[in-house]
Amino acid sequence: MDLVSATLTLGIALNALFGSYALAAPASDYYPPEVRKATNCILAEVGKLMHVKIPRNIPRPRVFLSNEITLAEFQDALEPQWGFRPDAISNAYVARGNVIFLRAARNAYPSGRSVFDSLAHELVHYVQVRVLGLRLEDATDEDEYEAVQIQTLFRELWGGHVRESSFHCPIPYGLLSTSPRTKTYR
Repeated sequence: MDLVSATLTLGIALNALFGSYALAAPASDYYPPEVRKATNCILAEVGKLMHVKIPRNIPRPRVFLSNEITLAEFQDALEPQWGFRPDAISNAYVARGNVIFLRAARNAYPSGRSVFDSLAHELVHYVQVRVLGLRLEDATDEDEYEAVQIQTLFRELWGGHVRESSFHCPIPYGLLSTSPRTKTYR
């Protein structure tokens, strides 16, 4: 386990013991941690939309919601990649730690957007780096544009599968595991 993953794991454990780092707000104002359960389904869809086969042996990214971490943890993870310490937690893929950060507040996603299409966007960056071998120092505006395009297409195709905090996976569950049913992720 690298330093980024170890620090984040410790932060989540402390959060479970001592309470949320987020400002006091009703739990219904945030997407629940179960959002991360949709990662494999959304990654499979992203792979299809990018016309890329996702090898099973490549480690999947860990997903953290903004109400599970501190700003300092986010800054520590992103500073080496971005070259500065961001002022707020945002959606991001950190290649060094193979970690995705997502904003948890529901009001962060207006106009039909959701945490699930933002997860699709960050998974595009994961595929670019881990599957296609993009080096971050070689990333261009076109790579970001591709992530936005796939996110938009994902939202147009599968946005109807988002209900409240749930994502109803459009892929038959048997293609993701051993069960022949579809699966809803909360």
